[in-house]
Amino acid sequence: MKNYPVFIRALAALACALGLASCGGNGGYVSLTGSISGLTTSGLILYDASSLLSISSGATSFIFPTKVLSNYSYSVTVYSQPTDSTCTITNGSGIAGTDDVSDIKVTCVATSFKLGGTITGLTGSGLEIVNGSNDLTIAAQTDPTKTDSWVFSTKVAENSHYGVTILNQPTGQTCTIANALGTMPAADNLTSIAITCT
Repeated sequence: MKNYPVFIRALAALACALGLASCGGNGGYVSLTGSISGLTTSGLILYDASSLLSISSGATSFIFPTKVLSNYSYSVTVYSQPTDSTCTITNGSGIAGTDDVSDIKVTCVATSFKLGGTITGLTGSGLEIVNGSNDLTIAAQTDPTKTDSWVFSTKVAENSHYGVTILNQPTGQTCTIANALGTMPAADNLTSIAITCT
């Protein structure tokens, strides 16, 4: 039965209240807590029994609002993965003792990365570049003799192909792109696409 673990917990809680079972410390209940590393985006939701816990971007720890009965099993899993990342759990299941469970670890690794590069010599307005359906308008540089950076707002999944082209040239200039084609590497942003305008 899907709600069997919840039923067991409720039954054990009643037994504790009636003095028919040994209930341990903390009134027979312990908290499920742990650490989080690498979470830079939103959308991560953890799950234990009937309890869901939404985790904010940048969080480094968590605690479930619903406690677990001592001597009963728990199993923390990823209910929903965060945007552009994959999270895994270690020490996520076991039998609760009389102390809070605090060694659960959630490790998140990015699976999509920023695509960007540099630009020099841009004095005109209207330069627009595109990668797939993602376009970016680059404003004229304050000092076109220097090198400035740019980045697309939409990330690219690792091992996916990218191809940056010029959709619109700036007024009175012609721009060219170097390193425009490739495959997004794993574990890092790509910022090697170079635009030169004359």
